[in-house]
This record gives sequence, C-alpha cells and structure tokens, in this order.
Amino acid sequence: MDLLIRNLMLPITLTLLLLVIDNSEANASQMFFSGTKFPHGSPPYLDKDEGSMQITISEKGLNYAKDLLVSEALQVLTSLRVSDMEKSEQVPFIGAVRVKLSNITLDNIMVPSSTFNLGQSGINIVASQVEVNLTMNWKYSYRSSLIPFIISDKGRALVKVKGIEVGSTLQLNEQNGTLYLISMECGTLVNDIIITLDGGASWFYQGLVDAFEGRIRAAVESAVTSKLMESITKLDSFLQSLPKEIGIDDTVALNFTVMQTPVVGPTSISIGVEGLFVDVRPSDVLLLPVYNVQPRISCSGPSKMLEIALSQAVLNSAAVVYTNVISASGFMGVSGNNITGAADLSDLTLKLKWSNIGNFHMRFIQAIVRTLVKDVLLPSVNQHLKRGFPLPIIKNFRVQDADVLYGESQLLVCADVQYML
Repeated sequence: MDLLIRNLMLPITLTLLLLVIDNSEANASQMFFSGTKFPHGSPPYLDKDEGSMQITISEKGLNYAKDLLVSEALQVLTSLRVSDMEKSEQVPFIGAVRVKLSNITLDNIMVPSSTFNLGQSGINIVASQVEVNLTMNWKYSYRSSLIPFIISDKGRALVKVKGIEVGSTLQLNEQNGTLYLISMECGTLVNDIIITLDGGASWFYQGLVDAFEGRIRAAVESAVTSKLMESITKLDSFLQSLPKEIGIDDTVALNFTVMQTPVVGPTSISIGVEGLFVDVRPSDVLLLPVYNVQPRISCSGPSKMLEIALSQAVLNSAAVVYTNVISASGFMGVSGNNITGAADLSDLTLKLKWSNIGNFHMRFIQAIVRTLVKDVLLPSVNQHLKRGFPLPIIKNFRVQDADVLYGESQLLVCADVQYML
C-alpha cells in the first residue's frame, strides 16, 4: 500500500495543481486572485514552440541586475594593480632624469550613475562620470657630470582620474538549450587626470610626473576594460553551467532547457524554457509536445522584477492521464523559491468502460475510492504541495513578495528577487 501511494503521489499531486488552474475561472471567489489583459507595451511574446514556461525580466529586474553587476565590478576593480612605469626626461642644466612610478593601485572607485538600454544591438550598460583614485610610489634619479654621485628622491602620489565613461554591449544567445552571454563591445574612456605628489621635493618634480599622464590614462582604460571582460567571461561561464534539469525526486525532474534565443523588448527580456516534468528513467519516458505559452494576464499592483508564466502543458506533462477522474479546488502560493499550494477534493466520479463479469454498481466502488483519496492520498498530496516544486530561479537569488495569478489554462507568478551572498 505504501509503495502504491508513493508511485501515485507525484502525478496526483500535479493533477490537483492542474485542476486548480482549470477551475480557477469557475472558482474565482475561492482563489482570491484576479487577472487583467496585457496592455500595449507588455512583455514581448516569443515565437511559436518557444517553451511551456516563459520567464520575463522586467525593467525593474534589469535595473536590479545592472546594479548587481556594477557592484561586482567595483569589487573586482578595487585594489587593481597597474604595471609599473619608467621613463627618462631631459632637463636643462641637469641632463637625463630617470623617473619611475611603482605600486600603482586603484584604491577607490565611485560610480554616481549607470544606465541600461535594450535595443537591436543587445543590452547596453553605461556607467558615467566615474571617478577613480589611484595611489603610487614615485622615484627619480640622475647623475650630473658636475656631481660625482647619483642624486635621487622619492615619495608617494595620489592620482585622481575623473569623468570616466565605461560601456558594454552584451547579447544573450541560445545554443543547444544553454544561454550564452556575448560581449559585442566593451570600452573605457578617461577624460581627466589630476596627479598630486607628496614627499621629498615633490613640488620640483611635479612636471616630471605629469609627463606620465598619457600612459596612466591608457593604463587605466586598458586595466578597467580587461577586468570587465574577465567578469563578462565569468558570467558567461556561469550561465552555461546552469542545469537543464532540476530533480524533484529519484524519478522525476523539471526540464529547464532554453528553447530559443531570448527576445529583447523595449523594457524587458523574455526567455522561453521547456518547463515540462520528465521521467528521468530512460526506459519509461513520457513524451509530450511543447505548448506555446502566450501570457493572457499580467502582474497587477506595484511593479515586480520577474514574471514566470506556466502553461497548462507544464502540469499536463505529469498528470495527463488523471485529468478526467478528480475534480479539485484550492489555492497556490510561493514559499521560498518553490511554488506551493493546497487542494481539497470537490468531486470524484468513476465510470465503467468495460467488464468481463457483467455490470455492477459503480457507486459502491466509487465510495471506497473517494474515501481512500480523501483520507489517504489527499493528505499526502497536500504535504507535497506544501513543500512545492522549484521555480526557475538562479542560485543565490531568493524570491520575495510573490503573487500568483490565474488565467485561462495558465498560471503567472509575479515576484521580486534578492541576491543572497
């Protein structure tokens, strides 16, 4: 009996989830949710066969992601070392003076403003009026024909680099069900440099160090651009490492294979994933078509960072054979990064299709099965629903302030996310 219950639990659980969606229009008073039609300018629709689940990152979500990327870039760039510099200058009445700058380090970076724009070229991220403070050691030395020994001096210097413009154009592509991040363009432009010396006869040698301005400018532009490219490469590797399947138990997993290149709209990005439950046992795989999910409802109330639309096919993939047996009502919610819920048995009807022993009264068998489902299976189903099933959320992000809306044969999760260190 325990084995039977375990084998039936997942499909029946998902069947009840499906019927909660199917019955949402008829039981709207029990659901406490409502939906509205998409207005003009809503998240972009994906092409046909884009997947049974659509993930849309809104303008609010993209701004949050941009701020995280800028914050990560600041951490990477802080304490960045620039290569030492050395050159000789001819000074009247003195001769050749050798000047060396060493231990050149970015100590502080300030980004007063950053923006993103979406267009045909991709995702454009720009940080403007960036200021960078560098510290370094300076040293000079020279030998004069009039003096039989080497003259030298040294000290510290502060370099303030102002008005830096940093920009990057990125594209999200799909290949073999995996997301790739491609850098189309990345560059840094320094507008102004102020070098202040300290120690020794610094006032006398200021002009010598100022001669390094062009090299410092080029070094900062190159170092910042190089580190940003490294960060983009790491982010690309992270996206490629995202699993295509998330296990539910020993036999069932959710297929999160990306179906096509993400669609970039004016203010949002939509990604279609297969989103179906699959049997991980190779000898017993249920193959179902991937249904196009076109969101017919939209998030209402305050703007959310993320919208996840699930078509009926997501739950059909695990519960299709049970949909004509049980009638259920209930509600759905989000706990942590899982979609959860609870179900109550509304009706159960059994019909005799054929029999080798003649007709018999189905109402007696129906009463027994109803009792079994209500008193044995349904409590266990609700335990599964309480734990829930994972939403396609990237590691280290946590769903917050989630709402669940019901539409015609679909479900929409509207939520904010927070990055957890």
